[in-house]
Amino acid sequence: MEKNADRHDMASFEAEFDRAIAEDDDSAASEILGSGMPIHITRDDTPAGHVIRVHPDGREQLVKVDREAAAALLGR
Repeated sequence: MEKNADRHDMASFEAEFDRAIAEDDDSAASEILGSGMPIHITRDDTPAGHVIRVHPDGREQLVKVDREAAAALLGR
């Protein structure tokens, strides 16, 4: 496949991905929280290398993500 075709395919994918994200209604997050499990999110002001763990009871924790340790756990 030519490089220009790759760029076109990536641009199409990114546009579709952006549309899908904009249409997200948070139903999956609500379902996970409803099952008693926490979710992990980021916000515009979330520090780099961190995520926010949201618990079903509404508590939030700032969690540092160690990418090297996570990759080691996954065998990468």
